[in-house]
Amino acid sequence: ELGDVRDGIASGGLEPAQAEVTMRPSTSVPLDTENARQIIRLLEMLEDLVLAAVAEAQSKARQHYESEMKKMSGGLPLSAQLPKLF
Repeated sequence: ELGDVRDGIASGGLEPAQAEVTMRPSTSVPLDTENARQIIRLLEMLEDLVLAAVAEAQSKARQHYESEMKKMSGGLPLSAQLPKLF
């Protein structure tokens, strides 16, 4: 939909300076200072959990890659010669 709008504006000879989709909540809740701090801590904890999950996934992918390469190379230590993919 956004692409259609942007294309329509461009076909009229205008070039949009910026075009993006922004999600806005349909409701909002006012927060006092303490609740705002709690929300910020919660978001920081969520960010930490996501980063930890990504790091774990990368580690597992690296282990799988190395295991498969070891199988393919007949156990030869080729990983030191191969570029790191992860």
